[in-house]
Amino acid sequence: MSVRRKGFTLIELLVVIAIIALLMALLLPAIQKVREAANKMLCASNLRQIAIAAHNYHGDYNRLPPGYLGPIPNEGTSASQSIGALTILLPYLEADNIFKQIVNPTPLATGPMPMGLNDVTPPWYLNTTDFTVATARIKMFLCPSDTQFDALVGVGLAGHSYNDNAGAGFHIAATPANYAPFPPLVTSGTFVPQAVNLGRSNYFGCAGASGRGTNSTLTIAAIAPAFLPAFPGASWGTFEGVMTNRSKVTLGQLTVQDGTSNTFLFGESTVANNPLTLVALPGLGYEKLRLYESCWMGAGSLNTIGGMTTQMETPFYSFGSRHAAVVQFAFADGSTRGVRRGASFVYQAGSSFVPAVAPTDWILLQQLGGRRDGYSLDTASILD
Repeated sequence: MSVRRKGFTLIELLVVIAIIALLMALLLPAIQKVREAANKMLCASNLRQIAIAAHNYHGDYNRLPPGYLGPIPNEGTSASQSIGALTILLPYLEADNIFKQIVNPTPLATGPMPMGLNDVTPPWYLNTTDFTVATARIKMFLCPSDTQFDALVGVGLAGHSYNDNAGAGFHIAATPANYAPFPPLVTSGTFVPQAVNLGRSNYFGCAGASGRGTNSTLTIAAIAPAFLPAFPGASWGTFEGVMTNRSKVTLGQLTVQDGTSNTFLFGESTVANNPLTLVALPGLGYEKLRLYESCWMGAGSLNTIGGMTTQMETPFYSFGSRHAAVVQFAFADGSTRGVRRGASFVYQAGSSFVPAVAPTDWILLQQLGGRRDGYSLDTASILD
């Protein structure tokens, strides 16, 4: 006599699968939230380690590292090393083995790259050896919430911000992201950079509103009367930051000026977009695309003048992140805090940037970015 074993019916199996799918759907947001919280903590840890490295550098040289080694004079466009603070801090970040490989890019020169404040060489990215060194992928320079190696247009090699009596200026060197694969090409004796394998960075020094410069006559209130109540008589130069072109700021100076706990040292950015592209080609969704990234070798300083947009992708000249609501900064005292993004995106390079009313969070952002502005508005409303 045979006995038939009763199995599950198709309907029962479908019900079980549906229940499992429902449970997964309910758990997934919680898992993603926990993962993002862990990423945010790791990002803050990266910034803290970079800030500590800057303090250790200060212990050796009695000053903080320069934001980057850019043009001399500051308002010029002459060739320079074009390396940023992260490169200078490599020996203090347990990456001395990478630092020692960087060579003098001057033709026929030998030995390491000169990194004194008065030293000048051709840009690092015109030298095949230094370009190869820059392909190193340094985990501490990457925010785990961001994606890397997915830029559609180009990779930043260096940047320079300044101000003069004509206003604020910004220069950038970049190379297309879709060149032929590494190694670099040499055509008729000319080095053609390849961006495909360049190591990336999400961290930059804070140059303040528009870096170092000579602007003193073009006041902010003259450009935007809405700024007058908060910053009477202030110019772009009023909000000069710590990490500027060939800067040599000391912690003692910061202590007696705006205070180390009230001044940005480093911050994060995805350097992903160009608002002028969005203006020229409206409606194409570029604000949702990753157009650019930055190489760590030339990652110097970014400005606060552009505010921090709530758009998915950050303009290449502004701080920003892939975190849900904040952008993280390391302050000059070594602490790390999140700064809330808001309606502060008021500056767009090459076009009109003045709103009818100055957003309060933009005003507070300039105060945190400046190292000696002398203002003391309460910034608690934008700090996480």
